[in-house]
Amino acid sequence: MKERIVTAFVTVVIFGAGLCVGIWAGRQRALPAPPMQYMEEFGGNRGGPGFAQPHGPVDRARLAEDIERLRPQINIYQTRLAEIDSDFERDLQGILTADQRAIRAERIKRRQENMEQMNRNGERRAFSDEEIWRLRQPSLRFFRMVVPTSELYELTRDLKLDDTQRGRVLDLLHQRRDKFLALVDQVPAPSVLLSRFANQVQRLEQPKPPPGPQQ
Repeated sequence: MKERIVTAFVTVVIFGAGLCVGIWAGRQRALPAPPMQYMEEFGGNRGGPGFAQPHGPVDRARLAEDIERLRPQINIYQTRLAEIDSDFERDLQGILTADQRAIRAERIKRRQENMEQMNRNGERRAFSDEEIWRLRQPSLRFFRMVVPTSELYELTRDLKLDDTQRGRVLDLLHQRRDKFLALVDQVPAPSVLLSRFANQVQRLEQPKPPPGPQQ
């Protein structure tokens, strides 16, 4: 009888020790790295989402010339993109309830205020080379226009869309994507990549070195 009790006790102790070791090892084990960065499947080797590592200093004079040469195409692109966005927002209003329209209007207002604040904060200094390399990559906005499920998720989360509304909004997002693809088929790709610089050429000048210590 004693032998059975001792055997059972030893078994429980060994099992408990193994369980504790397993829990400890699990907590100490490093988490595996993510298989890829967000949106990395749309690009090659990058240092982060939508970012290609720079290969040498930016030729600011050449870039400013490219922007000025492409400005008519850039203006066409920006004007037509604004029309596509306006059409989408107009049609979206017909799907939303009054409360949802108020929430949407507030979010758009906050987004515009944030963009204006960012522009005001950055208008006194020139872009760094790293910022220029980042901005020359196709923007996340480009991918959101082509892959509508991301925006559908955000609209559903923010506006609490029901199933019927989700289906109708997804149709609108597909229509917007078709219009956008037709636009980029007609307007050469450089205007897409450089359009964010169109109104900020003055910020391409060489950044001034920080002042030295006071003598």
